[in-house]
This record gives sequence, C-alpha cells and structure tokens, in this order.
Amino acid sequence: MEVIEEDKNKKSRGVKIILLYLISSLSSFLLDYFCYSLFLLTLSNLIISNILARIISSSYNFIVNKKVVFKSKNYLKKEILNYYLLVIFILVVNTLILKLLSNLISPYFAKVIVEISLFIISYLIQKKYIFKGSDNYKKE
Repeated sequence: MEVIEEDKNKKSRGVKIILLYLISSLSSFLLDYFCYSLFLLTLSNLIISNILARIISSSYNFIVNKKVVFKSKNYLKKEILNYYLLVIFILVVNTLILKLLSNLISPYFAKVIVEISLFIISYLIQKKYIFKGSDNYKKE
C-alpha cells in the first residue's frame, strides 16, 4: 500500500511540474509574441525583433522556471549560464526556421509554429540539465 501511495505522489508531482511548465511557457510565449509583434511593427526587421523579444521573455521565463516550476535553490550563476546557452541555441534555431517559414507564410503565424516546435526540447533540457537537482526534481 505504501509503494502505491509513493507512486501516486511521484506521478502527481510530475504532472504538477509539467502543468506549471506549460503555464510558465504560455505566459512567456505571450510576452515574447507581444514583444516580437511590437518590434516587428516598429522596426520592420524580423531577426532584430525576434532577438529583442527573446531577451525580454527569456529573463521572465528564467525567473519563473527557477522559482516556481522547478523550485531550484541551486547555484544561480551556473543556472543562468546554462539557461542562456540554451536560450542562444534555441534562438539561433528559432530564427533560422522563422526566417525560412516567413518566406512562405505570415511571420506572425510562423512565430507560433516555431515556438510550439521547440517547446518540448526546451523543457527536457531545462529539467534534465539546467534545473536538475531542484526541489521539485528531487521528489520525482
């Protein structure tokens, strides 16, 4: 009976982390998309708009993921370094795909497609490498 309860608790925590990550990612995406749209309208430069939007949204996303999603109390400098290495990687891939897709479809719709495509990759890397050993992660 004790093993079953422990298994239920693990699954419950896992679902909670994923739901928190979904909420964090959705709110980050909305911030990113708003900034991207605003910069694209004012600057008319897709690449610069995407980079500026990502700088703003990634700062917000790091704080929310560290404090709320993964509840990490690990070494801040190491997490920031690893997180921004991921941000740079995702940004490069994101921008390349966005540039290609925006030649075929609206750059606003292309942004949505690209962000959804990179969502799972980002989650797995953050959970396994960036915020590993955090309070939520240890309980799983």
